[in-house]
Amino acid sequence: MVSIVITGMALIGIILFSSPPPDSIPKIAFSVYACCEEDGTDKTVIISHQGGDPIRWSDIEFIINPEEGVTPVSREKLIYETDSTELFKTGDILKIITPKNPHHLIIYKTSGSNQTILDTTFTSFKC
Repeated sequence: MVSIVITGMALIGIILFSSPPPDSIPKIAFSVYACCEEDGTDKTVIISHQGGDPIRWSDIEFIINPEEGVTPVSREKLIYETDSTELFKTGDILKIITPKNPHHLIIYKTSGSNQTILDTTFTSFKC
């Protein structure tokens, strides 16, 4: 009887405490700044991958001015300056065109329903 209880408890422990290992968090150094067009209508946020791990484009999202709402930047607003359609890697540059006056940017990794913040920065204008 004791062995049945111990075996049952072991099975319950395995079921409760076994979970898939967490996704690894990429280590990336970003450089971020913002510019405005000559006529002042559109603003451009420039994100440069300065070093570290590459990340798939499909796994990375951006939020500009999160205090105004947490809607991710749509893919149509992104301009990729890279030779890779799969990975954002060292030396690659991404431009985000926005009508907003960008002053705060959050960069995060998505994996299924999980989100991990990779960087949060306050941009400065360099026009």
